[in-house]
Amino acid sequence: MIVQLDLDEAERHRIKRPSSAPVLDRQDGSWWGTIVSLGRTISGMMTGTAEDNGFGNTRSGTVGAGARSGLGRGLGSDIAGDMDGGLGNGPGLGLGIGIGIGKPGSRQGFPRLGKTSLMDAPDYSVAEVNSTREDIRRIDKRLLVKIEDHHLWRKRAEMSGKMKAIVSAIVAQGTASILECNQSGLLAAAMEFARTEKSLSRLFDENLPALERGNLLSAIRNPALDAELHYLLHLAFAWRFNDSDIFRQAVDSMRSGYAGEKRPFHSFKEGQVVGPTRETGANSIGLMTANDLPRIRMNVNNFLLHTGCATIDLVGIARAQFTILLGKHLSPEIAAGLLSPMPLDGQKGSILGKKWKDLDSFPKLPEDDRRLPSTNRWLETITMEKIREISLSDMFTGKLYRPSFMFVRDDPELSAEFAKMQWMKALPEEDFPATSDGKPIARAIYRRFSSGNADWSEYFTLAAKSWASLHTKARAQRLLLLLVTEFSPLQEFGKFIEPLILDLSKRSPWDLYSLTLYCDIYRLSLVFQRKVDEQRLFNIMLDHLPGPPHGWSDFRDSAEHFILCLFLNGSPVRRFQLDQMAERTMRWLHHAVHKAMDEKMVDEILTLLSFLEVGTLADLVPENLEQHQFQERRRAVWMEHAQNFSSDTGFQEWVKNI
Repeated sequence: MIVQLDLDEAERHRIKRPSSAPVLDRQDGSWWGTIVSLGRTISGMMTGTAEDNGFGNTRSGTVGAGARSGLGRGLGSDIAGDMDGGLGNGPGLGLGIGIGIGKPGSRQGFPRLGKTSLMDAPDYSVAEVNSTREDIRRIDKRLLVKIEDHHLWRKRAEMSGKMKAIVSAIVAQGTASILECNQSGLLAAAMEFARTEKSLSRLFDENLPALERGNLLSAIRNPALDAELHYLLHLAFAWRFNDSDIFRQAVDSMRSGYAGEKRPFHSFKEGQVVGPTRETGANSIGLMTANDLPRIRMNVNNFLLHTGCATIDLVGIARAQFTILLGKHLSPEIAAGLLSPMPLDGQKGSILGKKWKDLDSFPKLPEDDRRLPSTNRWLETITMEKIREISLSDMFTGKLYRPSFMFVRDDPELSAEFAKMQWMKALPEEDFPATSDGKPIARAIYRRFSSGNADWSEYFTLAAKSWASLHTKARAQRLLLLLVTEFSPLQEFGKFIEPLILDLSKRSPWDLYSLTLYCDIYRLSLVFQRKVDEQRLFNIMLDHLPGPPHGWSDFRDSAEHFILCLFLNGSPVRRFQLDQMAERTMRWLHHAVHKAMDEKMVDEILTLLSFLEVGTLADLVPENLEQHQFQERRRAVWMEHAQNFSSDTGFQEWVKNI
């Protein structure tokens, strides 16, 4: 049986689906639910009239000759200190729209789109601020679905202005201009920000001496500036002084996402993208805390019910390590309240007895050179401390868990595939090591893409063929996922995502490669906002994970991968699926202790239990993932703008469009 789990209409029309492949539609009628209207949307640019900002205020900025259109209440911030300014008192930044461009090449004046006035900054009540923050969240939820909606970005700029968040407003304004292909608007956003900083005011002097230009460049390269501001100001400098070299430097930095400079992209601080504001930030997993105790208690109780399928000694060891984990992430007192203690047991010298002894002395374990590597890994993962530090990007590609499969240079199948592509066949050892997780190969592909070579996608095109093997497709989707998570979800990459069609026929192998393939397509679908029937997808994969006594190696190799993929699942039955996985793991533990009597196997199963136990605290992952996706997709918008002007004539083309 063939099952298609892609719910995206565009995908549904693009893919020729076998007649036996049912399309699984959601039954709730809407993927994102009801979106609350935000009142009047700002009219298009250059309308020539002041517009109601949707909050009962009409205001136009201070502009010169040209059309006018107010963008609502002014922006303001204490420029000293945090760039986003919070809600402190400070100069206002009233945005106006107008066009007033000098003759081409003259550099007289500058595009007046978004010209600013710092004189009139009203203060707002707490109620108005809270209301605006909620409006921003609603806008951001709509942007999650349609990141390319420039009208929403204009509205967001206005809202950020109400919140006195200058940088957020400028970045939103710049994003809207990129989406509109409005190079004048992009340049104007840079000039608006330059007005707010004395050290940048020299950007308005077209006759600035060479020495002073160097000082201006130093101010522009301030490490505290976000990537978008760094890019905008370099573009403005290049335009002002007709400097194609500076333009090229800016484009090269942005099209790589500032990968080599560790310069962060702007993180909107006037309200998280979705859900309640949490200190964890948009790119962290964000485990629940003691403040979420009722929710945690329910998860823990359900987990314990599903681990009760084993013998009392195995239940006891699972509870003992669970207590250690909860004590580390919450507190020993809370852990004791959630899990009643069980007496340590286990025959001395037996496998279980050794595990009880380790748990009893944890974390002050005595040195023991005879410990198995599997035992050391289990002891390292008991508390799952690393999961608090890992980013969502790393969770996508596997820094926390073991690589699903390796790319081996001597693999006959892989070597034969690469031999069909001249440039990949010639990859040096540093780009195609003897054994790797695929990251060096993905980076080589990105360099090929970034250099403008049309053959960068040859391997993905090969894997998309109907006759390509499942292993080839799995490797291609893994490389694509590595590209997307390290270099942003660029539109060019999204074209090569395989449709999420599961082949459940007996002739199709169900192994590590197939499970990894489906998980990676699911992750890519999340990044590119493609709708997937998550509930049925994970039910099918869970059903195909082997249970004892046969199939241990397949279960072991794919379980960690599957569990962390399941953490990303936003389905209402996600918690139940995790509990089902816990029950399956406990049955394997029973087999390992009482049938196979294999210590390495016991260690690996107890490690899996640690992953499942921390899942009781991971309910926020889908919420934080939405924030992360918002940031990554917005970053891709800016990177694609730079890519569009990366040719040798890019500067001239950009200036021509101003």
